[in-house]
Amino acid sequence: MPFINFSSSSFMWSGYRLLAIFFLTELCEINPLINIIYFILYFI
Repeated sequence: MPFINFSSSSFMWSGYRLLAIFFLTELCEINPLINIIYFILYFI
């Protein structure tokens, strides 16, 4: 059971990260600070 929970959590997190990458890449042209925030979040 914990393994299934971990897998679904990892899947949801990777999906969230993909969405974050998409939105942040679109916004980085508007606000360069978004790009910095993205790198910080990526390495956490």
